[in-house]
Amino acid sequence: EVARQDLVVLPELVAACRALQVSLKVALARQRCLVLGGEATYKVAELLACNLHSLRAETLEVCGDVYSVEELRSGVRLGASLSTSQAIVLAPLLRRNASLRWVRPAGAWLSVSSMRSLRSGCVFRWGSLCTQSVDAPRNDAECILVAGLLEAEGHASPPPPSLAGAQFPQGAMLEVDMRRLGTRAKCSLTRAAKRCGLQLVGSEQAPHGRAREKGGSAGCCLAMAAFILLMLVLRLSEDAYARRAGFPGALLSQHPLKVYTFTERAALERLQELD
Repeated sequence: EVARQDLVVLPELVAACRALQVSLKVALARQRCLVLGGEATYKVAELLACNLHSLRAETLEVCGDVYSVEELRSGVRLGASLSTSQAIVLAPLLRRNASLRWVRPAGAWLSVSSMRSLRSGCVFRWGSLCTQSVDAPRNDAECILVAGLLEAEGHASPPPPSLAGAQFPQGAMLEVDMRRLGTRAKCSLTRAAKRCGLQLVGSEQAPHGRAREKGGSAGCCLAMAAFILLMLVLRLSEDAYARRAGFPGALLSQHPLKVYTFTERAALERLQELD
């Protein structure tokens, strides 16, 4: 009854009560379809992923969308766009699928092999993991799913908590732009960092990120200088033409638009036509 009111406490209840573990497994073993709503948490998702192999469930319904358990266990690709809640639930399940090759959480296909080839002593960028030009996730769902799929090279399943970080030295880093991410997406990155022993570094704090900012500022200054130079050349050309036409010039107070009134300019144009 407590878990029905607040799903967050379910993992703690299951871990603390052996009788509840047995009764819950017996009850779940009878279910052909498991249904989870948007209130699912990371701990609930991990608990489900650890025990799904012992259940008889054929389908898993998350926030109204139904997924085949067999496809989640051994499918090669997952082509459905996901919400943040769906990504939280499915990420631990898909991480245990050694056959998974492609996912599309935000409309673009991503290669899972690049997420499972993290090597110790290296610096990884989000753009290289997700085959895109920017180091920022397209949305929170993509961030949560990719963070849940991150693994050390040569390990088909995440290491136990006691060994978390053993595959990575402290120098291993993951550069990702987190400025537009929500709380749940940032939490998923933190959990992935603890699981894999990675250091999270904002793209704007990385050396190449600062270099890009400096390069962008220098490019803007060069563009402004080129624009000012072009305007100066045009004004000098206009002034030279005005002097050839018999006017004092075309700079500031000497410009014909300021020296002559509309009537005088019209009279001068008529005189030039008569000449």
